[in-house]
Amino acid sequence: MPDISVERISRIRSFPSLVRFLREELEWPLDGEDVEDLFFDYEPDELGINPEMAVRIRKIKLLRPFVAEQPWGIFYLSFEPKRLPV
Repeated sequence: MPDISVERISRIRSFPSLVRFLREELEWPLDGEDVEDLFFDYEPDELGINPEMAVRIRKIKLLRPFVAEQPWGIFYLSFEPKRLPV
């Protein structure tokens, strides 16, 4: 695995920059030119997210599985540019 600095990871600020990072830095096999074809879109209620917190979420995307019956997933969440509740 490549040695990737925290600084490099902190520069990931958008969905396209995440995809570039996964392809170029981690050499993930993300086929296709259209980035939107690589992910499924979700609504907060589909994932059981509290409606009070959901208003702060702009979008939720799940990277399509690499293999059938993959037991884990990678989500991309975009939040409003305000303080994130923990």
